[in-house]
Amino acid sequence: MAPREGSGAYHFDAFCLDPVRGALLGPDGAELRLRPKPFALLRHMLDNPGRLLGRDELMETLWPGVVVTDDSLTQCISDLRRAFGDRAAHVLRTLPKRGYMLVAELRRDEPSHIEVLPEARLDEVSIAPVLPDEARRWEPPLLVHRFTTPDGDQACSRLADALATDFVAAFVRLPGLRVMPASDAARTEGYRIQGEVRAAGDGFRITVRLEDAANGTALWTERLDQPRDAAYGLPEATLATLAAYLDRQVERHSLAVARKKPVSALTTRELCLVGRDHHERNTEADTLVAKEMFARAIAADPDYAPAYAWQAYTVHRAITHSWGSPGGQEARDEALRLARRAVQLQPDSPLCLSRLAFALVLHQRWEEALTAARSALTCETLALAATRNTCCEVLAAAGHAAESEEVARGTLVLNPFAPPTVHTLLGRALLLTGRPEEALVPLRLCASRLPDFAATYELLVVAGVETGRLEEARAARRELLRLRPDWEPRNHKGMWFFRRSEDLERFQAAHRQLDLYVASIDSGAGEPTPVPAVGEDRPCAAASLPSLPVRNVEVERQEALVVHPLQVAAGDAASMLAATMLGTELTAALVCYEDLRVLAMPEERMTHGFALMGDVHASNGNLFVRLRLEDLADGASVWSQRIEWPLEQQGDVPAASIATLAAAINLQVGRRSLRRARQKPVEQLTARELTLLGREVYNRSTPAETRASRDLFARASAVDPDYASARAWHVFAIARPIVQGWPDGKDREGLQEAVRLARLAAELEPDSPLSLAALSLCLALQEHWGEAVASARLALRTDRVADDAVRMTGGAVLAAAGFPEEAEVGLRQMIAWDPHCPPVVHAVLGRALLLRGQAEEALAELRLCAARLPDYELCLRTMVVAAMEAGQIDVAREALREVARLRPGWVNGTEPIFWFMRKPEDRNRHQKAFEMAVRLEATARAGGLLDACTSTS
Repeated sequence: MAPREGSGAYHFDAFCLDPVRGALLGPDGAELRLRPKPFALLRHMLDNPGRLLGRDELMETLWPGVVVTDDSLTQCISDLRRAFGDRAAHVLRTLPKRGYMLVAELRRDEPSHIEVLPEARLDEVSIAPVLPDEARRWEPPLLVHRFTTPDGDQACSRLADALATDFVAAFVRLPGLRVMPASDAARTEGYRIQGEVRAAGDGFRITVRLEDAANGTALWTERLDQPRDAAYGLPEATLATLAAYLDRQVERHSLAVARKKPVSALTTRELCLVGRDHHERNTEADTLVAKEMFARAIAADPDYAPAYAWQAYTVHRAITHSWGSPGGQEARDEALRLARRAVQLQPDSPLCLSRLAFALVLHQRWEEALTAARSALTCETLALAATRNTCCEVLAAAGHAAESEEVARGTLVLNPFAPPTVHTLLGRALLLTGRPEEALVPLRLCASRLPDFAATYELLVVAGVETGRLEEARAARRELLRLRPDWEPRNHKGMWFFRRSEDLERFQAAHRQLDLYVASIDSGAGEPTPVPAVGEDRPCAAASLPSLPVRNVEVERQEALVVHPLQVAAGDAASMLAATMLGTELTAALVCYEDLRVLAMPEERMTHGFALMGDVHASNGNLFVRLRLEDLADGASVWSQRIEWPLEQQGDVPAASIATLAAAINLQVGRRSLRRARQKPVEQLTARELTLLGREVYNRSTPAETRASRDLFARASAVDPDYASARAWHVFAIARPIVQGWPDGKDREGLQEAVRLARLAAELEPDSPLSLAALSLCLALQEHWGEAVASARLALRTDRVADDAVRMTGGAVLAAAGFPEEAEVGLRQMIAWDPHCPPVVHAVLGRALLLRGQAEEALAELRLCAARLPDYELCLRTMVVAAMEAGQIDVAREALREVARLRPGWVNGTEPIFWFMRKPEDRNRHQKAFEMAVRLEATARAGGLLDACTSTS
């Protein structure tokens, strides 16, 4: 189609550029598709025909105020040459090391006066409109299916209809997703929401499942029990929480896909996801990587508002953290420009409004900032963690700390695994409301996860001084100066943006008081005994820009499990209902295991993984189910299970039975995978297989095998640096010598390495039970008990199943921290699910029971472990204490001989025993019982009644 008269079209060579339609037309009049930046580049060259345009000029024209690499311009030129085809040499000329020139003869139609635009707006209006297929790449589609009602209950059907409406209304509020009609079932991109509603007792059981539309992989599941009066839908709070969980799972899956691509192949949305992932690690090096990713996103799509909002965030850090450039007023202006551009592109985006609010705070325009922040929290689009965090900062700085606290607590309700910085913001709000004792808890928690986040230490100093913990405040100051050597307590430079002078004075007074305290120590008797710095120090990240790893092969971190529909006889309605219910419930339970990738259908030519199948039939008033697990590699059946329940309970299998079945299936898959791994050469093992082998060796619980497991976990991390499970298991292997009191556990560098790995695992998988358990163990070894308990509890309450390592570690931490009742509950549940669990579990349960004062019960569990692990020192020395307290002196002596065989220094008193406990009274109780056993043994030996127990033979 020819350009209309008065359009101001450019005619050059055989081509025509129509600025009104935003189209480049070829020799035959067909439209040649160009991305926005190449289009803008061509428009600029047409406005400057025959003139040499340098690379610097072109980059400043196309990306004003944004840092991009030369590759971005090179890519634009390549796109133009590709569009011009074999005529490219007649249109463009490259002058090496100098720039580019338009050499084609040019003729332009006269534009009508309506089309003439001010030159100053050229960069905004010369961008081609984004085509529908380009827009789709921004937002993956989400298909919401009507939930099934297998039992045909009319109330269930009404609730299913209400849920379809409620879920569409809730999910459409999520930024970055396009909710699509479920009738478009043939789509193989994006995600699907499916589930079922059935009667359960006096209420309803709702199962929600998120699937990858490409292959049917189940990514997330949630089960809700609702009373009968919920037939008209779910409460708003429940819907918001579900939406937040779903958004987190979609982003997590999308990020995992993006990490496997070369940077040059990433879409705009994926560039922002990778940038955001680095940004939320809160180090200078990661912030610079994030800045590059957001710049690439803007270059790829100048109309993508989130990229501008996140780029404004990185620019802010030049002020708040002194990271990157520009700084000072230039950074304030640049951040405001980016935030305004984001809001122009998407005026109802909570993310964009929140960034604008903070940019206005930097300019001390308080009322406008408050208006923008509150607008962000009340948008139709759901405000998620990043938005809410920014609004917390704005509200607190503007003098509305109580409102800020409410927002922060709401963030943790929506997402308990939100970035650790939300705890700093909550601590700040609590401080500003006059509750420094409460503020210490979230501040310590953030410092334990983000040791290089200076803002936390600024606040810890204030909280420590105001609660009288001057040594803790002093330790926080040391960490602050490690990160910011030039730091000083001043307003609007750094993290202090106080509107009220009294808030500023209060914080400055706390730092002055600490200065006086430090001065008094320096002028007195010398340096006191140093206390561990909050969060434990870690080498500061280098300021250079690290390259992102690009994988040549896809790394498989999970074992595929295809769940087939259970078979029933034709016309057997009761069995059909039971089969549908059991399949849904079992799938929902299996999705919660970290090592499983659950599929609704086999992938094409699938030759590895496992398949779960079975049948259901009714007989003599009972329902019978036979389940079978097959290895797809060779078709072998590796496990089967038969269960039954009364026919009148056809739609209500007990949840405990489902959980037990899922645990058994996961266990069998793991064991089969381990057998396969044993038969492969080490150099051919995947990261997951190396970790499985390392776990097996680690569970033997001897010093030599623990060292061997460390090597395997290190190999796994080298094969796949982003595999969080390998990092977490490496932490357990490093920490064990410290917990056990082995000689190589006295190396402080080992603990520092364990802490580093635990934090890295938590960064890679923030809602992984295994990563959180590893972190909780390291925090406990540093004697940060409050943060350790919080992490252990979080590990046990995630929406993924806590496996044996998590329950063992969580149980050990909770028991040692003074909560043995909690530890016992989790450990007994684990033994119920897997009676053949590692024997160490019984030792940990025995310690928990002993700390509860149940010595007889503890002794029974400890004996079970000792029978299978005769060289496990921790079990044996705990058995000495349990036997003494139970009055079984002969058992105590026998256990003491075994301890002497393994560690004579503990018995003859030449080496102190490390008791991993928080309470001094617990440590003293164990030590006294052990010493009493040693004295009794020495007395018996002196009387000639027993052989010398300290013999090392």
